[in-house]
Amino acid sequence: MSRFFYIPILVTLLSCSSSSDLSKTQVISKQVEFVSISAPYDENGWTEEEAIDYLIDKFTYGYTDSLYNEMKAKGVDTWLTGQFNPTPVPQFNKRLIERYPVLALDVKEIGETYPGLVVTLYSIGLNSRMGGEKANLRGNINFNEMFGTTLRNVQAVSRKWFYEMEGGEALREPMKDLGIGNFMELMYQLQAQKLYRAVYSPNQVEEKMTDFWFNHFNVSITRINDVATNVLSYERDAIRPYVFGQFNDMLKATATHPAMLTYLDNTNSEAPEDAKTLVPYEPRQFRIEQNNVRSINENYARELLELHTLGVDGGYTQKDVEEVARILTGWKTSPLIYPAPPFIKKRIENKIVSDGRSVAKDGFYFNAGAHDAGSKTVLGKEYPADRGVEEGYDLLEQLSNHPSTARFISSKIATYFVNDNPSKTLVDRMASRFWESDGNIKQLMKTMVESPEFWDKANIKSKAKSPFEFVVNTLRSSNARLKDEAEVLLWCNRMGQPLFSYQPPTGYPTEATFWLNEAAIVQRIKFSYLLDKNQISGVMIPINNKRIKIAEAFVSPAFQKR
Repeated sequence: MSRFFYIPILVTLLSCSSSSDLSKTQVISKQVEFVSISAPYDENGWTEEEAIDYLIDKFTYGYTDSLYNEMKAKGVDTWLTGQFNPTPVPQFNKRLIERYPVLALDVKEIGETYPGLVVTLYSIGLNSRMGGEKANLRGNINFNEMFGTTLRNVQAVSRKWFYEMEGGEALREPMKDLGIGNFMELMYQLQAQKLYRAVYSPNQVEEKMTDFWFNHFNVSITRINDVATNVLSYERDAIRPYVFGQFNDMLKATATHPAMLTYLDNTNSEAPEDAKTLVPYEPRQFRIEQNNVRSINENYARELLELHTLGVDGGYTQKDVEEVARILTGWKTSPLIYPAPPFIKKRIENKIVSDGRSVAKDGFYFNAGAHDAGSKTVLGKEYPADRGVEEGYDLLEQLSNHPSTARFISSKIATYFVNDNPSKTLVDRMASRFWESDGNIKQLMKTMVESPEFWDKANIKSKAKSPFEFVVNTLRSSNARLKDEAEVLLWCNRMGQPLFSYQPPTGYPTEATFWLNEAAIVQRIKFSYLLDKNQISGVMIPINNKRIKIAEAFVSPAFQKR
């Protein structure tokens, strides 16, 4: 059996709400408190008009007449306070559901309806064997070719079915028999809803914060075999609700989501053969891969310390990485969120009930039989033996409340919103507030905005716009009507930023040197001139929009910065 044919179906899980359809798309955060903002722009020599232009650059996806008029009417402080305490916009959420119906599905519904290629093939093969058929998918499908073809179609914003792609013809009838939907449509709606929100959402600061935090806790749809199916629910359920909340809550939500568990391979991490486990280990009878040896995987543990919390210089050692990985053994993606025969799901459910230590919640599955039950020590803190899933939650809280995390997060926020090299004074002030407030993100942002360093005029146009920021800014500034997203998304790809597709766990860089290269600038110029001529498919520029000369304005050096 090919090593490619690995089925994540038995080892990953997710956290998602099963609330009403509309509530799943709400862009209101899980707020912990109301925070008022008092921006000292006048004390630092700014006029109100200058401050509005500056805040539009820093905290939104770009100018619109209505946005400027709203800020002018409300005043800077009132507008900022409203944006940092966002409220639901029912009509906007209703449009989202109508335009992108997958947003109405919970994580289990998405996993069962739109599985990736590997889970689809596994489900078809298992279903055929149960029916007594001798299905020979290997004889009809070139697996490696199909994986490559699927990825190319995702990058091309294609909405083809698997069976419409080269080499996948044999999947047509089996997919229909199992009621498996179009995975490529899921990928399209994932990218399209991000674009639509950025262009039209009234809660612009929340959209920018969601972009920052997804990038911080990056996962990628380039893992089309296992991760991609869960990315939409990951952004919606593990990132978006927490962007103005407590950092520890978001850390827990990402750590227990199937997208992250699979992306950084923690779903494969199990106590080795000679380790004590909480309950007897049950062989993975339904997992298909050549190497079935139990072992610890350190990928997530390492990135949890280096990229998500402490930072590369945060004071941890390789021994800490190993101990963190031991604590997180048995943290998996639930098989219950994928299309599997009822007897498999029933077996998993019975195991969870019977052993008394395993846990299943939404997409997260803690397998007590795969958890290293020995004692551990992380950053000097001792974790006694025989603890279960709560041991991992305690670890995440320890990391969230570490001073290195406060400084690392503060530095990244300041780098994203202020400039590529924020002052030590600003970062120290932000880190102190983050630490004092137990990781309150809203307080962190308030401290930044109310700091004199934020209002240094050297920060005007100090950040390069990413391709996505550039494209959305052009659409907003030209009052464009977005009828179809496909070609706009393709232009993001051509400029170097296919959405949700950055493979390394670092997330996309934010520095100017990464985005403003010669090839990318050429693509920006082409896009601007085609937009000016109303030649971007799916986009309409109003004929009476004479406020600016679109092409000339959008290719100017100043427009490339924020």
